[in-house]
Amino acid sequence: MWEINLNNQFATLIYSLVLGIVLCVFYDILRALRKVGFNSFLAVFMADFLFWVLSAFATFLFLTARTYGEIRGYVLIGELFGFLLARFTVSKLTLPFFKFIFVYIKRFFILFDKLLSAVYSKIDRLFSKIGAFAVKIFNIAVKSIKKLL
Repeated sequence: MWEINLNNQFATLIYSLVLGIVLCVFYDILRALRKVGFNSFLAVFMADFLFWVLSAFATFLFLTARTYGEIRGYVLIGELFGFLLARFTVSKLTLPFFKFIFVYIKRFFILFDKLLSAVYSKIDRLFSKIGAFAVKIFNIAVKSIKKLL
């Protein structure tokens, strides 16, 4: 039987607090995406599903690494406390920061889309002219072949 080390448990508790804070920051990223405009039912459902799957996987890996796969109550409570601590303190800064970033990313993609649309319309006009010229040449060739026959 192995002996439980108190220093190891305390370090695991601190790490679980940090994991809870990291998960809260990841959740703030998803919240910022919702506030920017990705707030349809399907987008919210998929984002929440992704968050819970990644949170469960991160917790599983953490428990595997620190407690040899044993579920310890203080680890889960520490993770929850870290999440709530970050949610009521750090989120006041991270949510507006990520929202600001995503607004400018969205503006960049809108500008990029307008640029691509302009380039596409010019290419489309060019190919239309080339196609019309090819049809004209083809009609001339058909007429000259008919005359030869």
